[in-house]
Amino acid sequence: MIQISQLIRDLRKKRGFTQERLAELVHCSLVHIGRIETGKNKPSFELFEKILSALSVGADDFFEVLGEMADDKESNELISQLSHKLRSLPKERIKTISKMVDILKEEFDHQNSPKSRQ
Repeated sequence: MIQISQLIRDLRKKRGFTQERLAELVHCSLVHIGRIETGKNKPSFELFEKILSALSVGADDFFEVLGEMADDKESNELISQLSHKLRSLPKERIKTISKMVDILKEEFDHQNSPKSRQ
């Protein structure tokens, strides 16, 4: 599961801030920011609000992104598990499974297209 600490770090980097700059903006120590980003410390609610403000992110947006990242991570984990299982199969079986996935995807896309819903 994606961690709040990871998202704070990713957003900080995306904004081009160093940990030191973020610490200055939210009036806390560099060590504390580092420990928050590694998940060793949890920010207080007040500090969390300051961090979001410094990163120009609303709480709703933050948790929406957090949810999306969790969904993506879960999908990636499932894909990784599937890939691991496929590696042990002969090449011909993998090709057959790939064709089956293509057929299933086409069927799914067709069922979920706007035309099929009418």
